[in-house]
Amino acid sequence: MIRSKRSKCGKKPLPGLAVSMLNDLMLKVRLLGFLLPGILMTGLPGIGAGFPGTGMDKPGMDLPGTEEIVSLDGKLHNEQHGKLQMELQVEPQSPAANRANEEPGHVQRVVTLTKYLDSYYFLAAIHQATGDIYLFHAAEFDLYRLSPKGALKHISTISETGSGTELSDKSGPLPKLQLMDIPPNGSDVYLWYHGLGPMYRYSIVDDIVEPIFDRKIDKIMYGQAFSIDFEGNLYVAGGYGLWQFHNLFLTANKQSEEWQNIASLNKNVVPNGLDGNTYTNQHYIYYLVRDLDTPGDVKPLGMYRLDRAEKVWTPLPDFTERFSLVEDLDRIDFHDFLMSTTAYHHEDEGIIYVPYWLEDKLNLLEWNVETDEMLIYHLDSLGLSGKPGLFRPGFTTSWTGVSLSSKDSLSTDITMVSFDLENWPSVTVVPQKQSDGLSPYLFLLPVLFLLSAAYVLRQKRSKLGQHASKKIPVLTTADPSDAPDVSVSTDELDVTSVHVSTEGRSNVTLSRIGDEIILKHNEVRIPLTQPLEVRFWGLILDSLKLGISSIPFETLDDTIMPYEHQKATKSRTRKKLLELASSYAGTDAFRVQRSKKDRRKKVLIINPSKFTLS
Repeated sequence: MIRSKRSKCGKKPLPGLAVSMLNDLMLKVRLLGFLLPGILMTGLPGIGAGFPGTGMDKPGMDLPGTEEIVSLDGKLHNEQHGKLQMELQVEPQSPAANRANEEPGHVQRVVTLTKYLDSYYFLAAIHQATGDIYLFHAAEFDLYRLSPKGALKHISTISETGSGTELSDKSGPLPKLQLMDIPPNGSDVYLWYHGLGPMYRYSIVDDIVEPIFDRKIDKIMYGQAFSIDFEGNLYVAGGYGLWQFHNLFLTANKQSEEWQNIASLNKNVVPNGLDGNTYTNQHYIYYLVRDLDTPGDVKPLGMYRLDRAEKVWTPLPDFTERFSLVEDLDRIDFHDFLMSTTAYHHEDEGIIYVPYWLEDKLNLLEWNVETDEMLIYHLDSLGLSGKPGLFRPGFTTSWTGVSLSSKDSLSTDITMVSFDLENWPSVTVVPQKQSDGLSPYLFLLPVLFLLSAAYVLRQKRSKLGQHASKKIPVLTTADPSDAPDVSVSTDELDVTSVHVSTEGRSNVTLSRIGDEIILKHNEVRIPLTQPLEVRFWGLILDSLKLGISSIPFETLDDTIMPYEHQKATKSRTRKKLLELASSYAGTDAFRVQRSKKDRRKKVLIINPSKFTLS
């Protein structure tokens, strides 16, 4: 078992310009207290040299007060023997460092590590439950934790302790551990080789590094895509080694301690590729990669989906075709990022995020795999550069951006940006793919069909002498000034008045005869006694016939409550009406989500499979 060295507890510095002088004085007094025994006994003030006779001259002994590496206004100093000391500095007067970024929608902090660390060797991952970002420097074998509030802490130096595993061998030109991730809701950090050799697990709680297994695969794979699913299983796809491509899709089987090929990438479906991205959810695994089999310098981008149950790969050409409507896919770069796979996809949301560079500008693609909606957030104003990481904890709209830069041979800057996509000012909505020039006008066909059907039904009704017992407008465009004195009350809607079993329900029949809406379940008519219900189901029926499955709340309210102006009344009535509608059609017939065009607003999503139109 491999153990790591954990720093001891210390106190955080007092933040702020007004007290920085006082903090500096207090720190000097405290350091003087530490140095005084050494001065008296040796006559030499040596911070890292140890203090004979004091019990602090043992190898590997940390000095007191060295837990916190740095906070928002601090600097980290790398002293002799790698000891880490913290020293407060006066907040700079320039607006560049340690100040809130003036751009709207985000706050920027800069943490300076006075120790040169090549940013190329940094790995990063986010802990979903806490929002902490773990940074591992693969050349120095140092593990850091960056809190959501911007406090950086050195928590471990992963090193060999006689176990026989050369985890900290620095003799080679490249570090061995090159990939890193954290399973959702987990307390472990996974570290493994790019060539898919042994894997290691670092326990955040126990501060222990131990090998998961150390068996190598027959074919070394470099440049593979990877992701961790919501049960902690690791998947990798593609890769290259021993002068050939390996079109494999592997998983790390912890029981057999082996890498296993679970679904070969058929080159007729999924091409050979390097440095792709994979995304997982409960039923599918998505694989984004460039086709390296295509001759020439330009390699086309493709998205492929694996059915986890059937083990069948399917290309998704519509994804790239739609994406190409707004971006030049031949020029985008989605490789140079600190990847933490679970930051870019969440199981219950069905949303995949793809960060990419285009002309040195940072962007983030949001793709809802259920509704097929696409948005592009333009994040250039964040000021992130180099090889950044974008991390999202939990199921929030808040993100944290991190970039690392080594300006000189003495220090490393870690830039941390907190931002929220809820009201991001620069967003592009990716339109639906249009197959030809007639596509913009195809939406008129259902309208013409409805008009023709309404005419035929009215003629038939007239011949049979059928008349509606009560005329209730379904969709009204009347001027509110001409409206009768009508007030909406939730007392009109008795949610408990109708008890219809939803067990095993597959659909509900909706139809219209004249101005009357007919709602049936298993050929049994469900009476619609209130005007609000009639207007609601009329809107649902017309929307489904037009192929519309998303209705903004504003449209819904204006249709069913055209004369009501109190927002609170509308909200209560809408909620009670949806409860009643769900009791008829089933709880999965409707759901509510935020609008992709304007996240401040909500929309009602209809499940078309629950309804049969007649």
